[in-house]
Amino acid sequence: MKALRGSGNQTPIIMCTTEGSDAKVVEATGSGANGYITKPFTPDQLKTKLGAFLQIK
Repeated sequence: MKALRGSGNQTPIIMCTTEGSDAKVVEATGSGANGYITKPFTPDQLKTKLGAFLQIK
């Protein structure tokens, strides 16, 4: 992710993982992730998280 961000790429990156600790969230966002969602999640949670980046209403 750092390499992608270092190249100037602005594509939104949303992490989807089973790791939900505060340290992992900080690590992911510090590496360039725009958002973070932990499993298990519902379709509504996914829509809410991705909607800001995909302009889904």
